[in-house]
Amino acid sequence: MDQMIDLSKIDLDSLPLEELTDLQQRVQAAVHKKEQARIKELRDQARSLAKAQGITVEALLGIEKPGAASKPATRKPATKGKAKRKAKGKGSRGPVAPKYRNPENPDETWTARGQIPRWMRAKIEAGAKKEDFLIK
Repeated sequence: MDQMIDLSKIDLDSLPLEELTDLQQRVQAAVHKKEQARIKELRDQARSLAKAQGITVEALLGIEKPGAASKPATRKPATKGKAKRKAKGKGSRGPVAPKYRNPENPDETWTARGQIPRWMRAKIEAGAKKEDFLIK
C-alpha cells in the first residue's frame, strides 16, 4: 500500500536546490505515471463498455465519421504502370522540349522522358539508331 507522508512537516526552504530539483522531477514522474495508468484504465473500461454494446469506441464517444461503421473499408483501384510521384526537392516539372522526332510523321515527338515510343522502338528494332531521330 502507498505510504502517506505528511508534507506539511517537510521544511522545503531548508533543502538545497539540487534536492528540491530532484524532488520536483520525481514528483512530476510519479504524477505522469499515475495519469497514464488512469488513462489506460479508462480506455479499457470504454472498450469493455463499447464491446458489450456491440459498437466501436469511436461510436461510443461520438467521434466516428457518419456511416463509417456500416461501410467496409475499400481499396483504391490499382493504377496501371508506375504510380505518379512528386519530385522531391526539385519543384514541379514543367513541359520539356522534345529531343527526338519521327521523320515519317513530324507530329510524333519524344522528350526522352518515360518509355521509348512505339514508332521509335519499331525503327530501332529494324536497325536504326536512336541518334538518327535527334532534333537538331
